[in-house]
Amino acid sequence: GFPVGVNLAKTHDPAILGEAALEDFRTSFRLLAPHADYVALNISCPNTTEGKTFEDPNALDDLLRVIFDERTALGLNVPILVKLSPPLSDRFILDSLIDELVGVAMAHGVHGFIATNTAPDREGLVTPPDRVASIGPGGLSGAPLERRATRMIRYLYERTEGRLPLIGVGGIRSPETAYARIRAGASLIQLYTGLVYEGPGLVRRIKEGLVRLLERDGYAHIREAVGADLRMPAAP
Repeated sequence: GFPVGVNLAKTHDPAILGEAALEDFRTSFRLLAPHADYVALNISCPNTTEGKTFEDPNALDDLLRVIFDERTALGLNVPILVKLSPPLSDRFILDSLIDELVGVAMAHGVHGFIATNTAPDREGLVTPPDRVASIGPGGLSGAPLERRATRMIRYLYERTEGRLPLIGVGGIRSPETAYARIRAGASLIQLYTGLVYEGPGLVRRIKEGLVRLLERDGYAHIREAVGADLRMPAAP
């Protein structure tokens, strides 16, 4: 069958903080993890009140301790991934906070990362600012996120020395954008906004297009292309 991933975020309630927030995650994990092929801890959700509670090194340390303890208590081997925010801008100004969060997650032995979540800013839009303001708050997704999401995957691939699976998401809407994310270090990709604009047939088009791109570059299997851009020798 198809793999099933569970994406956990803190409940949309500003009163759930501190120990209550940890228990909130623990309860969700206890109920859903037995049915999952992997569990993503979404510490970077911009669409819920206090959704970024655990986007803090100390808080993330506490959360991962609780989740891994619960995983052991349940006798599960389900992989745990952490879903991260995008860089601060298209120019990939890496927030030191992101690096700290990645370090904490790796110290706990997480099994991979998902990059990236939507962005709270509105960089890269051509829509008039007054029109954007009238739409209201929310996370920016799709094509405007593509460049920094790809660079984030490159950073994570280098940071983890290619040892952990990375799921690339953000602005993937064609075989070419999917392939670029894979060559940057993603082992898997996720789609959402692309499906909204292109429809479910996008999945087939990406799969067929990837076959052509892999053959063009001489790869026998997609795993050979993962991180290829970072393994290429420098030009003389």
